[in-house]
Amino acid sequence: MKKLIQIAQDAVYFFAMSCVLFIPFPFHIFSSQAHITQFIWGKAISFTGQQVFGIQSVNAEISSDSTNMYLLVFLLGITALLFAIISALIRIWTKKRLDILAIIRQILCYYLALMMFKYGFDKVFKAQFYLPEPNTLYTPMGHLSKDILFWSTMGTSYSYSVFGGVIEVMAGGLILFKRTRVLGLLLIIGVMLNVVAINFGFDISVKLYSLLLLLLALILLAPQTVRMYEFFILQKESRLRVVPEAMPAFFNKKLRLLAQILLIGFLLLEALYPYLITGNFNDDKFPRPYLHGAYEVRGVLLDNQTVALNTSPVRRFFIHLKGFMIFQNFEDQMQDYKLEVNQIQKKLTLTNYQSQKKYFQYTYLPKDSLLTLRFTEQKQRITLKAKVLNWRDLPTTKSQFHWTIEAVK
Repeated sequence: MKKLIQIAQDAVYFFAMSCVLFIPFPFHIFSSQAHITQFIWGKAISFTGQQVFGIQSVNAEISSDSTNMYLLVFLLGITALLFAIISALIRIWTKKRLDILAIIRQILCYYLALMMFKYGFDKVFKAQFYLPEPNTLYTPMGHLSKDILFWSTMGTSYSYSVFGGVIEVMAGGLILFKRTRVLGLLLIIGVMLNVVAINFGFDISVKLYSLLLLLLALILLAPQTVRMYEFFILQKESRLRVVPEAMPAFFNKKLRLLAQILLIGFLLLEALYPYLITGNFNDDKFPRPYLHGAYEVRGVLLDNQTVALNTSPVRRFFIHLKGFMIFQNFEDQMQDYKLEVNQIQKKLTLTNYQSQKKYFQYTYLPKDSLLTLRFTEQKQRITLKAKVLNWRDLPTTKSQFHWTIEAVK
């Protein structure tokens, strides 16, 4: 029985470690992880999907909550279990087992801290819960999917985003030190339980990864559960267990401290890298690209003849932060295109999802807040005269706070 428990424990550690190594994450410094994962597991994923689960069209990309991601996690779980069983039969493993598991715990701890730093700073600098884009603000609420609605609502509050980010950064920092690790892990478990509930409740596509981060925190806290149960439930006097950490023999106290400082510095550099490069420490106020915003059509000409606005195929259009142009008709339906702006030729190039291109000539008068588009559609020359909308002045994007209910009214 004891042997089976050890095998199960080893399988969990091996699985967690393999997830850390192979589940792709958009790292900035170590950017080759996705390629390594694809090289090692790509063919096995395709084979498993087709031969075991009967999935005939398996996309090559391993991305968040994709079929490939689930197949990868399945393979990592099976491999971890087999590796744990084989390891139990090797004599040297029984001698070095505790030392190796201690090393794995340290790696898991630093990885979890990195993720808390990453997601925490993303919130602090408003990169995760970003300010809603103009096209979202002018979409009727009932037309938005639950995930976009949640994301947009969170993005309207700068203070709450910063608060959530500070909690995550603080939790990540606490688990890096033995004396505060349990406190940090309890904080992370609380945070991640909420994140998992949000991802499932609002159908946000990081369900699998949020479960993994929760699992890592639970694994790291597991050695303390008996003593915590004695203290909190049985109300007995109890002392937290000192979990051993493995370090090479030549690492004296000074070398250990130096290694820890360098490693923490590396984690912070990875988490802060995009902000240090761009200088964007508050995305709400960071300059938007040329022509970014919302525009309402005020005049339509077909072959230089004015027509009624309600016959226009376009009610509003939007220039998105990420390089998209979105058109909204009078039924509030949206059509988006990839956008390229040529300021010298005063030309917009729009590309749809079938790689078909459309070309627009434009005239922009900042002083009058007017943008005019000219293009040809079905051999008709169409001119759209549009007025810039002050989307930042909408109630949703205003920074408001009221102490009393009377002030709201």
